Amino acid sequence: MLKTALHFSHQLLRECVQPGDIVVDATMGNGHDTLFLAELVGEKGQVHAFDIQQQALEQTTKRLSEANLTSRVACHLVGHEHVLDYLAPEDQIQAAIKLGVAKVNVNTECQIAFAKATRKFVAEYEANEAEYDKKKLFDPRKFLKPGFEAITAAVEERIDVFGSANKA
Repeated sequence: MLKTALHFSHQLLRECVQPGDIVVDATMGNGHDTLFLAELVGEKGQVHAFDIQQQALEQTTKRLSEANLTSRVACHLVGHEHVLDYLAPEDQIQAAIKLGVAKVNVNTECQIAFAKATRKFVAEYEANEAEYDKKKLFDPRKFLKPGFEAITAAVEERIDVFGSANKA
């Protein structure tokens, strides 16, 4: 027997939404789907629910409060076209990966981290030149080390965001 579209969509959501996920309810309406998603994401997850109607916000908030799940949901009284204004970049990346994006370019981020760390070292060197010269910190390997360490930290952070740790 064929299920209704609602039952089918809930079945699909049960299969792909995991505890700890961050998900979006684009139109919170009366809050039924928002509540359903809040249950799926668990205590460590987050639902961002959007609607332009005050009544939808009030009804959803009431429903979540009755189920003691308000801490799992951020209700936004704006249209869903503003979703990216409310999701952190890491959440956007994780959502894209979950939707099948297989390649994310982080080269520019690594270059910026390298430049920032190297500039900081240069500024410290210039402020303490005599002391640093005694320590032979003018060696290019020592000069570039903070930049290398910054790239390493940026890559390690992205490995965690991408969910790729210990999967190679």
